[in-house]
Amino acid sequence: MAPDRPRTKPAEERRADLMDAAERVFAERGIDAARIDEITERAGVAIGTFYLHLSSQRDLMLAVQARFVDRLVERQHEAVR
Repeated sequence: MAPDRPRTKPAEERRADLMDAAERVFAERGIDAARIDEITERAGVAIGTFYLHLSSQRDLMLAVQARFVDRLVERQHEAVR
């Protein structure tokens, strides 16, 4: 590893990685069948990292939902402009 390269990603990037992975798993398996260990594996993080950012799978689902709505609203605003 290069000396000036940080060992870990910033917290907001890790959280985004978890939500990106969750979106894929939710789409493939459904929310009820999704497992935290599968989501963390796809995000490339340890399960402990999941719990640093989110308190539960439900919390993750709500965060993914909120991000989806935020992105949708932003696209609508851009279309209106």
